Amino acid sequence: MKPNRRKFLIDQLTGYQFGKLDDKRKAIIDKWFDREAEKHISATQKHADSLGEEIFSSVLSRIQVDKPKSKNFLYISSAAAAIMLFISVAIVMRNRPVVSVEQKPIAYTTYQTAQGQEKKIKLSDGTWVSLKPGSSFRVPSDLVRNAIRKVYLDRGEAFFSVKRDTLHPFMIRSGKFLTTVLGTSFTITTFPEHKSYKVAVKTGKVRVERMDGKTRNLLSACLTKGKELNYNEMNKVISISETSGPPVEKLAAEVHHANLQMTLTEIGGIIGEKYNLTVKVKPQQPLRKYAVKLDYENLEQTLNELAMQTGMRYEIDNKLLTITPGL
Repeated sequence: MKPNRRKFLIDQLTGYQFGKLDDKRKAIIDKWFDREAEKHISATQKHADSLGEEIFSSVLSRIQVDKPKSKNFLYISSAAAAIMLFISVAIVMRNRPVVSVEQKPIAYTTYQTAQGQEKKIKLSDGTWVSLKPGSSFRVPSDLVRNAIRKVYLDRGEAFFSVKRDTLHPFMIRSGKFLTTVLGTSFTITTFPEHKSYKVAVKTGKVRVERMDGKTRNLLSACLTKGKELNYNEMNKVISISETSGPPVEKLAAEVHHANLQMTLTEIGGIIGEKYNLTVKVKPQQPLRKYAVKLDYENLEQTLNELAMQTGMRYEIDNKLLTITPGL
């Protein structure tokens, strides 16, 4: 590269480095760097001159400049070295791969309850969770360090009494469903095999959403005290109603799956989980679904009410419950 061109080039690159070029000149050099980055060219001492010539030609072909004055040999040599160093560093920085910091997997504490078993848990933020039979619940180890306190009810039923913290919302993920609160008490019921989701609020208010991929679909922006939301996955029907009868915190034990359309097999599965029974349901033709209320306080009363609502018959032999559909 000729000395006068080195002088011009180093002036342009220095101006680029310190943000002193006009937009037109900056765009030309940016475009050149981007083109070289796409071709994955790494600059070395060996071809720095040829790279400099290309930048010089690109700039000179678009911008009229005054003829630079000649300088002494020592200055020219220093300029050439500076140019090669600048180009090398600049291209290396432009082409340097992004180094991703490997994140450690989140550790969870998992709580599970067997049939006929219940469990009460106090979380690190002061929230209380009461797990009902047949439930699975996960809590991340960094719960209190996150902007959002997010836990997971993978299946079953749980009553939450959330410690109020307006700066850190509390979120429960249940499959595709998200329930978000600040500080309140409520019950969530989710059994994936039953294709249903229920939230019943005792105090405060909650927000309920359903995830479709990365899209959040709002089911209720503000479900308030004494309200109950039911979502049926089969027909995508949302129903919001007043909770009636027992207090909301007892819904899990007394009015489980109120007014949800279920088959006798699904109903039998719920009863079996609560009372630790093996349930056998004889075939039904045609298959029917029932909107029922189940009273968990007493097995005999629950079965009698179910028989009156569906016409089914039942037999109990030790731990085996046999359900025969009505005509």
